Amino acid sequence: MDGTAAIECDWVVALRDPARRDDAATRLRDRVRRALGRSFGRQLSDADLDDLTQDTVVRTLAKLEEFRGESQFLTWATAIGVRVVLGEIRKRKHATRAMDQVLADGRDALEQALAPKSLQEDAARTVLYGAIEDALTEAQREALLAKLGGLSMMEIGRRTGRNRGALYKLLHDARKRLLAHLKQAGYGPEDLLTAEEATV
Repeated sequence: MDGTAAIECDWVVALRDPARRDDAATRLRDRVRRALGRSFGRQLSDADLDDLTQDTVVRTLAKLEEFRGESQFLTWATAIGVRVVLGEIRKRKHATRAMDQVLADGRDALEQALAPKSLQEDAARTVLYGAIEDALTEAQREALLAKLGGLSMMEIGRRTGRNRGALYKLLHDARKRLLAHLKQAGYGPEDLLTAEEATV
């Protein structure tokens, strides 16, 4: 085994080893972040590149079994990162709608998701829309409807100035409030499940 092959093997072995994985993942994150920064630093913010690098590491770990050693490991991992970044850039090109239109699309998506189910009934639908307006904060309502309107989490974060962790918590709390409001209004488990499916 030559020196390059030994290094490539060490990356995979380290990332599979519970005792070495965290350190190896941190080193991998640093190397991929530098590579993505060189290629996309003028198109994306540092925060976006940090998030996309984290996505890249997660995907790389999930795909370790697919690495065949036909290229250097870091080249292979960086290629995954490039695909992640280009995918996000493509999403942004389709996410240039004004926020008012995004929120309207979110309401339409919610209605379509509920169309064949019990919450499509006018009275129940009124309760659901009332819950969105009354039980949620303005920030929760905007994030939930923007997600339903087709924006990626990163794009919602960019538009609202929230990091990914804060945004996930905001959406989690919004769903909890929404379902609690529906339960208080007398809707049963089947209806609650329907509403939760529509807002995932």
